[in-house]
Amino acid sequence: MDTSTILTLIIALFGGLPGIIQLINFIFNKINFKFILEGINTGTRKPDNQTMVLITGTVINNSETPLIPNSFDLKVKSKIFGPVYKWTSLQRTIIPDNPIFESNEQTISYTDINNKDLQKSDKRIDRSNPLRGHMMFFTKDFTPDFFRGNPVDLKIICNDVNGKKYKIKLKCVIKEVGSNIHYPKHGIMVGPKR
Repeated sequence: MDTSTILTLIIALFGGLPGIIQLINFIFNKINFKFILEGINTGTRKPDNQTMVLITGTVINNSETPLIPNSFDLKVKSKIFGPVYKWTSLQRTIIPDNPIFESNEQTISYTDINNKDLQKSDKRIDRSNPLRGHMMFFTKDFTPDFFRGNPVDLKIICNDVNGKKYKIKLKCVIKEVGSNIHYPKHGIMVGPKR
């Protein structure tokens, strides 16, 4: 068989030229989930002493096909022994009304945090409409110190309204804040205790 015969058979296999165009559109317009991590705050919830992880960031979908989130999950990678690691799921939660964040080390203030809770969002995310906000998780498996000073591998999972999961792995290091950091689009300001 010569090259032109093979090419003709491949085109026929995909339904001719309309099938090839549909395949190209599918490849280039599939959902392309990304998450830009802006910050992480950790602490301890009283009275049960669970570790709180509050993630601030932007959800991006570099596609014209909209992504409509249903919920977000967070997994953290930790060492078991030697070269053996495991991923641990943290419990997602809705950010409570008017949360109070107290710290001996830094000041943390939020503007309109409840309306920026990514777990509550049902907005369509596409190339021209990113979604900015916060996600809150709790765990008994890690202390706040686990997240501070050393690189931590995270996996953020977006569960869409159709039951599909989109994942992204990130590496982060939480460092002490030396001066005020303000994220106006996210409505957060973090700074050292004065």
